[in-house]
Amino acid sequence: MKLNWVLGAGIVLALVGASLLVSFGLLYLRPHLDVRHLVEGSCEINSVGFTEDWVQCTCAADGGSSCLSMYPCLRVTVNISRGGVIVSNNATLYDSYETYVLQSFALQCSYHKCSRSKVDNKNAVAAFASKFVATDDRTVVRHPGRCYFDPSDPSYSLIEIVGMATAINAIIWPMLATVVGLAIFFFQIFHADAERWNQKTARQFGSLERQWARIRERHYGRITSATAGGAGGGCAERLVSSDGTAHDTSTNHNVVCQIIH
Repeated sequence: MKLNWVLGAGIVLALVGASLLVSFGLLYLRPHLDVRHLVEGSCEINSVGFTEDWVQCTCAADGGSSCLSMYPCLRVTVNISRGGVIVSNNATLYDSYETYVLQSFALQCSYHKCSRSKVDNKNAVAAFASKFVATDDRTVVRHPGRCYFDPSDPSYSLIEIVGMATAINAIIWPMLATVVGLAIFFFQIFHADAERWNQKTARQFGSLERQWARIRERHYGRITSATAGGAGGGCAERLVSSDGTAHDTSTNHNVVCQIIH
């Protein structure tokens, strides 16, 4: 029962670890690989404004063409500097790499929100804009500060990326759980095989001992001879023990000779 419980725990731990490893790999490792070429810099707001046209999108909840919605296009431009040196002027600032991928070069919308409700989309974009500018007069109230950009193409920058430390933490713990689960599984399998082998060996050894005992008994009985002795009709036994020593014993005729077979 204990072996089955430990074996089941190892299997469950390995399966959960493998599932989390795949999920976290898609959520953290893959986005990190997409932005690993970006370097850290400093961004200062240059302009914040909405374009006249709204962007048509497919609802994220649906994922198909049956659900279409729209959101306003907010465009935030920044000046990028690194080490006190201006790297780029009027670079488009995006909230994430996903937004950068979804936007075409003509759109350059800094934030996207695509739900069924256009009002919710508008409010989400306005909330993002309020992080940098005042709602009433659009004056800059805060600069994003740290940002990330591509040295070979400083025309855009990102506010947030999945860093190496985050990706490593997201992968190492599920991987560790998977390895520990597999180790428990194989250890219990080998342990069970070893116990079965020991039990089988013990049975075979006991059988060999019993066979050897029977052979010794038969050998001892075969070399035992009983002969009639004297006029009294006594009997004599000539016994040979296991060490090869012969023993002669004699009894009178009233004693029954017993030969052990």
